[in-house]
Amino acid sequence: MFRIQVALTLFLAFAATAGAVYFQVDGALSTQAKAGLEGRLHAARAAVVRTQRLNDYRMAALAEQIADAPKVAAQLARRPESLADAEGNAPDMETFRYEIHKRMNEEVQVWRLQLEAVAAGTATPPAGAAGARIEAPDWFVVVDAAGVGVSSASDKAWYGPCDAGADKACDSDLAKAQPAIKAVIEQGTILADVWMVKGSPMIVGAAPVKAGETIVGAVVVGQRLTEAEARRQSALVGTQVAHFRGKTFTQSTSLSSDLEPQLSAAFDAAGILGGKATNGNVEVMLAGRRWLAAVDYLDGYPSAPDTGVAVLIDAQKVYDEAQAVLMWIPLAALAGFVICLLAFIAFFRRFVKPFEEVDRGVMELINGDPKAPEYWFDVPGSSLASTMSQNLNILVCNLSGRPLPEDLEEQARAKVGEATE
Repeated sequence: MFRIQVALTLFLAFAATAGAVYFQVDGALSTQAKAGLEGRLHAARAAVVRTQRLNDYRMAALAEQIADAPKVAAQLARRPESLADAEGNAPDMETFRYEIHKRMNEEVQVWRLQLEAVAAGTATPPAGAAGARIEAPDWFVVVDAAGVGVSSASDKAWYGPCDAGADKACDSDLAKAQPAIKAVIEQGTILADVWMVKGSPMIVGAAPVKAGETIVGAVVVGQRLTEAEARRQSALVGTQVAHFRGKTFTQSTSLSSDLEPQLSAAFDAAGILGGKATNGNVEVMLAGRRWLAAVDYLDGYPSAPDTGVAVLIDAQKVYDEAQAVLMWIPLAALAGFVICLLAFIAFFRRFVKPFEEVDRGVMELINGDPKAPEYWFDVPGSSLASTMSQNLNILVCNLSGRPLPEDLEEQARAKVGEATE
């Protein structure tokens, strides 16, 4: 019974200690894990924003570099008289536009081939910031001073004003489709913006084309903000990256495109989309997993003031790893309990066995003849049991009238002395 009580006490002690340590470590690990995630998110968000700003600058610098090309300005600055026939007759406006379109197409194609060769590594990149990232733009167009299309690198038929009766702005009337281009043409500013082009979000750079001090048109280049771009940024910062506009993530997340509706719904539920910025981090659930996310709105886009970027870390993975560490605590407690129990059993046997011998001798004295000479307690050593056995021997001798071993030795020495004399 005593052994069972000791074992139960040990078990309860180890269980209580393990429980206290478990909850203490659980809290510490959760706090530490979340702090680590927040630190990574802060660094990743800042890195993505800087990367995006560099890309904005690259697109604007590339547009400016092309706009400064003399041949581009020369074609846009032409007057109908410069294309007069042999008899001195200037072409009509439609013919004139088409002729400028053909000539500009040739110049645009030269630039397109040059940029593609740079991207392929077969040509030297252009000097300046425009060549910092060697990649041909997805969109490359030129418009005249009215904002009407003149040439496109990908669509040779892209030019001319829209029909007068059209209710909606057509693609080639850029001033109607993207009103922000007016600041480039009217004020001569260099623009970095986010436009929706054929349903796809695009980072664009636009720069005015000048003939002397006169603005004769503009060059616009753009890079689609797609899943591939988000994955490229994700590889740079080590987190998932998603771009949004308004309350929608679309075509621009490094996560699976199947998660985009969930992503939009989760962030909208957190109340941080639609122009509602947050300085902290938020937890969102995607496909049954917990993600920690941070959001930053990208200011300075006149056409898309509600555009931003989100960085996400799979918090579930980190929390699961922390839980795996916690599982070692009960295992360690169980191992400690087993070791202590075995040590106690070994100690108990070694310590209690002499007392069991004494107890057995006492029972024999109780049930037998205390005067019998065989009733003698003999526990060697200097332990408590040995001292107790010697005291019991003295008690038995006093009760039975038998001499103690020391008295017998003295009597024997006395007899030896008398015989010697």
